[in-house]
Order: sequence, then structure tokens, then C-alpha cells
Amino acid sequence: MKEKKTDRAKKIKKVPGGRGIINGYFSFNNTILNLSKENGEVLCQVSAVAEQVAETTIKKAGDYGIQKVVLQVRNPGLGRDVVIKKISEAKTLEIEELIDKTPLAFNGTRPRKKPCSMFEITISNPKKVEKGSLAGVYACEVYLPDMDKTSSIYADSLDEAVKNANDFVDVYLQGKITNLERTLVRKDDIRKSLEEELD
Repeated sequence: MKEKKTDRAKKIKKVPGGRGIINGYFSFNNTILNLSKENGEVLCQVSAVAEQVAETTIKKAGDYGIQKVVLQVRNPGLGRDVVIKKISEAKTLEIEELIDKTPLAFNGTRPRKKPCSMFEITISNPKKVEKGSLAGVYACEVYLPDMDKTSSIYADSLDEAVKNANDFVDVYLQGKITNLERTLVRKDDIRKSLEEELD
């Protein structure tokens, strides 16, 4: 297990307000967690198997006097669910908000599908997970019709699950709108170019 420390000799200073951010980066062979202040200043970084990473980060948060965190996760991976469960069960740490920052792919080659509206997105009512590594947390399912995909959004409470699901949809729609705006700009440029050639 690798752990980066800024200065071993310095005495650890408590974080004012007791709040921080945990950023999780996941892949199929590694898990990295960054513990930082609310202003983004990194306090420590831990890289190892998911369970060890979560336990070490929870301990470090206690050392820095952090009691409440925003947990931000990015990318799927074998350790993602384990980390979320471990941190949510920690007695010394409270997750104020769980944010999924996994980027959504809007382009690429896909089979031709039946046209559908992006506004047919559906969000299920949050349900408490009863089994598995995430037992005890709440989950909302978000269905994206144009991708024919359902994503699960997790949180510690009903309200947080709904909020995180809505934030997820906002990011998705913003990406679709940005992509549409770029397409319209390209079409407008082509039209102007053709008009100039005809003149």
C-alpha cells in the first residue's frame, strides 16, 4: 500500500469546521482515494485494495479532525461499492453528499436505434438496499432511453438519493445540449461556406 505524506515530522493540524472531501478513482486493478479540505488542498492520497484504502482514509480523516465529507466517485471498478459501504458505515465519519463524477460518453459508433426523446428519462423511487455490499444505503435507478441504459445512484438517505439522481440527470442533459449546440454550429459553418462558394 502506498501513501503520500507531506511531512512526517510536522504535527497534524485539525481541519477547521471538521469537513472535507474524499475523491475516489476506481479501475479494475486499483483504487485511489484522495482526502482533501473543502478548498481542494490534498491532505493525503492512498492507493491499494479497496478495503485497505477505505480504512486508511477513514483513520486519516479522524487524525485531521474531519467528521463530515462529500464523497466523489469516478469510474466503475471492483472496489467502488466496497469503498462506499465502508465509508458509509464508519462511526467517526458522516457522508453529507455522494457525487458520481463518472463521465458519460455521448459519441462513438453505436448501432442505429429507434429515435427517442431525451426527455423520456425516468428516475425510480429510492429503495433501501437489503442485500450485498451496499446493504443499508438507498438507491435510485435512472433510465437513459437513448443509451438504453439504467444507472444506479446511491446515498445514505432517501433525500440524498433523489438529489444525487437529479444531479446525475442534469449533467447528462447538459452534455446532450452541448453536443447539440456543437452540431448546429458545424451545420451553420457548412451552410456559410457553401453560400460563399456559390457567390
